[in-house]
Amino acid sequence: MEQTQLITVVSFLLMTLLTLLFALWLFKKFMFTPVNQMISDMDQITHGKLHLTVDNSGLREFHLLANAFNSMNEQVRMRTNDLQQLLDLDDSALLCFDHDRDIVYFNNGAANLFGYTQDESYDLDLSDLFKDDISTLINNSLTINYLQTTNLRTQLNCKHKDGQVFQSSAIITVVDVMGKNGLAIALNKEIQSDSVSSIKDQRLSVVEQTLSRLLSFSEQGKNENYDQDADSKKLIIREQVVNLMNLSLNCWTQDTGSTKLDLAEQSGIWPIYIDKSTPTTRTLDKYLTINSCPKNPRNQRVIDTAEFVLKETSQQKSDKHLELEYSLDSFRQLLAGL
Repeated sequence: MEQTQLITVVSFLLMTLLTLLFALWLFKKFMFTPVNQMISDMDQITHGKLHLTVDNSGLREFHLLANAFNSMNEQVRMRTNDLQQLLDLDDSALLCFDHDRDIVYFNNGAANLFGYTQDESYDLDLSDLFKDDISTLINNSLTINYLQTTNLRTQLNCKHKDGQVFQSSAIITVVDVMGKNGLAIALNKEIQSDSVSSIKDQRLSVVEQTLSRLLSFSEQGKNENYDQDADSKKLIIREQVVNLMNLSLNCWTQDTGSTKLDLAEQSGIWPIYIDKSTPTTRTLDKYLTINSCPKNPRNQRVIDTAEFVLKETSQQKSDKHLELEYSLDSFRQLLAGL
């Protein structure tokens, strides 16, 4: 009798525990994971990545919330496009870089001048477009405080998409981008008169006001500890990005016998540039070392690369393949905030 009661109690406790674990798993799958992913997507969008959308998977309430946010983001994107069209009234090249010197604005004039498409511009930073060390140039010429009210006029050595170097007259100013010092640059390959320079100054002022209005966020409630935590998280993500890209490339070359260039071409994920008649993968190469990895890497592109490699090497199931699978899952959990 006592043995029967003991078995009954133990069975009841085990069933209760299993039910609780199952409930926690459901709660995590349909509550924590979608919310964390939604927060991550929203954070990237509010930092100027208006081409992204919020993941609307999860419970009905999260689906409706994500769709509402995507609708608002689409309205902002439409207004931004309208403003950009106003700034594309002539062929002037207007560029803006954030505190990390990544592109946040690249108008049609800049696309024509450098040879990049608008989509390709998202992968560019200051060093991709100019041979000159602009930060050093600014520090040697004028103080930051002075540049916030006065533009620096100079000649810059620019790098075209095909690798050719050309000179362009430039107007550089410091602008507020997302609460930190960024750079706005207006370029024109022709020598400018004083009247033309004045027009460029006015247009650059419009760029500054537009970007500050659309991309800046309130610094209230931000403290030093938050900034340190944010920087620390960015570093961890960049390290995982580099690790995942190297694993993907190693798995690709080992299991398929193909090259890095083949990966870029067959996947269609990474652009291929013709640099002095030689095909190169400059953007992909940046993601292979921590020093060259962008401060704000395109995480989805890295995930797409790993998924493509896993799909193409699914028959192999080598150690590299299994390691890549594990690293991809870990990276997704990191982005979801687990």
